[in-house]
Amino acid sequence: MNAAALACLPLLVLAFLCLPGIFTVWIYSRRRDLALAALVVSAATALPILLAIGANRRSRRLRGISDPLMRLVVAAALMNVVATPFLVEIATDRVWRDRAISHSWVKCSSNLRQIAQGILLYSNDHQGHFPPTLMDAVISGDLELDALVCPFSDDTRAASVAQLREGGHISYVYLGKGMTTASATAETVIAYDHPTNHASVELDLHVLYGDGHVDHVSEPRLREIIRDIEAGRNPPGPGS
Repeated sequence: MNAAALACLPLLVLAFLCLPGIFTVWIYSRRRDLALAALVVSAATALPILLAIGANRRSRRLRGISDPLMRLVVAAALMNVVATPFLVEIATDRVWRDRAISHSWVKCSSNLRQIAQGILLYSNDHQGHFPPTLMDAVISGDLELDALVCPFSDDTRAASVAQLREGGHISYVYLGKGMTTASATAETVIAYDHPTNHASVELDLHVLYGDGHVDHVSEPRLREIIRDIEAGRNPPGPGS
């Protein structure tokens, strides 16, 4: 009995480390599985307690003293019971934060794809010429204001075209002025994230190319691309 109770210590450690994550997965997939999660918690904590109590009683009966190791097992199991709700809350908060960050990163990429679509629609009505500015695409009705703001940036959505002129409402650098559907190739950069857009989450940034595809690059690589463009090289050179 003593050995069996001691063998539960690794189970308690495993429960302490894993149960919050298990709870998180079950809670946000199928709520009816909460009962199963509760059963797992109970088994992972009650079994060591029962075995430890039994071993402790046996020790007192045979040797007349309680076993301090068994008291430790019971204390650890009770601490697991108390700590689990707090750990679950921390784990679920982390999951929701990660999901929100992932959604925002995808939204940023989607914004540039919408910009590409708006540019194409504009060019269809202007003999293949890209809009001089993103504002022109908005004015023509080919681009929505929502697509101009990266969720991670400090920029805010403009309520109108007039407000758009004030600044602080466009998160992307646009390079399409003077380009056409014929001159812009799959390697030509049309627009890109400001290098600081994703600084708060340290995720890759996005670059829009002439054929409408969006690539994600690291912040150092984006700065290389910007240096090439500022030096008059667009398409930019390959990464180092």
